[in-house]
Amino acid sequence: MLDRKTPPSVREFDSLAIPSIETAKICEGVTLCSYNRPKCGILRVNVFWNAGDANLPVRGAASFVAPMLCDGTQSHTGEAIAQIFDFNGVSLRPIGNAKYTGIGILGETDKVLALLPLLSDMILTPTFPDGAFEAQHRTRLANMRTALTKPSYVASCLSAELSYGPDHPYMLPVTAEQCEAVSVADVRRCHYEGITHHSIHVFVTGDLDSVSDARSIVASFASGLKPASMESFVDIPPSPQPPQIRVEHLPHTIQSAICASIPAIGRQHPDYVDLRHAVIALGGYFGSRLMTNIRERKGLTYGIGAALIGVRKSGMVQISAQCDTEYTDTVVEEIRNELKLLASEPMCEDEMTRLRRDVMSTLATTLDTPLSIMDYYESALLADIPNGYYAAQVRSITSMTPERLCRLAACYLHPEELRIAIATI
Repeated sequence: MLDRKTPPSVREFDSLAIPSIETAKICEGVTLCSYNRPKCGILRVNVFWNAGDANLPVRGAASFVAPMLCDGTQSHTGEAIAQIFDFNGVSLRPIGNAKYTGIGILGETDKVLALLPLLSDMILTPTFPDGAFEAQHRTRLANMRTALTKPSYVASCLSAELSYGPDHPYMLPVTAEQCEAVSVADVRRCHYEGITHHSIHVFVTGDLDSVSDARSIVASFASGLKPASMESFVDIPPSPQPPQIRVEHLPHTIQSAICASIPAIGRQHPDYVDLRHAVIALGGYFGSRLMTNIRERKGLTYGIGAALIGVRKSGMVQISAQCDTEYTDTVVEEIRNELKLLASEPMCEDEMTRLRRDVMSTLATTLDTPLSIMDYYESALLADIPNGYYAAQVRSITSMTPERLCRLAACYLHPEELRIAIATI
């Protein structure tokens, strides 16, 4: 019998390793990635094609494609699609970012396999009905106009412009004006060009053993998505504006939003993983330097965070916080101070232990379920994460020293390089 009176012992993590997945090139332009977990009873199929707002002709139109795939095909109405998925207990999820568009389904293995022909129909022959587009368009515009009244959104838009340049296609958000100009014809064009001229990745996760021919069904589904041709994706580096402070004034707001950034190295750089852990030490968890000082000691904000945002050849350290308008300048000054201290004051052993445990705990959650394991591999595709990244994180945090963190901060986290965007009254 389980002894509930004696608490379990606490110990450090053993070395963590992420399971490998099977990857196969089904045909030209289509890659199938699968992770089998027998007896789990469920199956998830996510499909991505390498096309989004960053590389399709009409800015803002691509983001309508995935949410509208379930609104009707040449053989099914949107209502019929909804009824079929609801009857089978299978969920639908649109997926996308600036470089990828996709859709995923999740449910019991036999039900998901049975619905793959319908999913193929939705991907290849959607109709994008005028009425459904108009409803999506109205909702999207209303949400954008609401967002423009919120300091956090306005500051993030300003920060993107400072960090990547005013015309960068990958990172800048779609504006309300660009969204308003999108037509249903633009959405249909973006779908056609995306699905017929760009590579496709199919990710299958779950129980592939409970149905005898599950693998052949999935492979047949994937091969049916073959694009007519493939266009290469051109990676455009950011063009950061000079260090400065930009302020946008909003009427009636009672808080300031601060979004500060520093240009950084990309994911392919040998120091990237170590720098990521230095940024976590700065502001990436509840016991971080920024949180401990600005929230806990001084009470200037409810929360403040920092993250290293990386792409293949470049990156950006981003620090975000909201505070009372009275404390805006003080919070900015404290951010500068903490950057200096991270480069000059090595962490004590207790602080290093907290950092190491937080990073290892986060890495461990990736291993919780077959879905979270495949989420990692999908993120590797969407965010240009190099092979071996998980193992590199484990090696980095287990061997990290306070002196190494200081050197990284001194090398890459210069307060004078801050681009600071503020939205306030």
